[in-house]
Amino acid sequence: MINLAEVAAAFTGFSGIVATISRRGSWPEIALFRFQNLLAISVGLIFLSILPVIFNAYQISGGQLWRACCATLAVFVVAFLAFRTPVAYRLTDSGAVDKYGKLTGRTFLVTLSAILLLQLSGIFGLFESGFALFLTGLIGLLFLAALQFALLAMFTISERA
Repeated sequence: MINLAEVAAAFTGFSGIVATISRRGSWPEIALFRFQNLLAISVGLIFLSILPVIFNAYQISGGQLWRACCATLAVFVVAFLAFRTPVAYRLTDSGAVDKYGKLTGRTFLVTLSAILLLQLSGIFGLFESGFALFLTGLIGLLFLAALQFALLAMFTISERA
């Protein structure tokens, strides 16, 4: 789990590098949207990765620990969807989405929905291992952060060419 936190912290740091390398003027809305997604997911991943340690400090352990972690991850996913989906729809309606936008949006929706379903399964004990469900959810978030980072890097490279 701590390794996931380190990778998420690296994404956060690299996003700052991408922002610095990119032009100093204003970014297109879609690039700013991706940058904000990357930061939100990375910071969330850092917090979620150390969450078992925090819960364990409060004597929450065993199955109860992983149900609490799954519940926290589910809340994070719902909050992310609640805050970022309206912005994504606004960008799509305004035509600010590039050629990767719709595919990326669908990928986000499917991945976040799968993460949410897995976490709900962990909360209600539908599967034996809450740890595996929680870890799968974190890996899903890491995938989404990597996707946003790759698209931002492509934007930066194409802008400098």
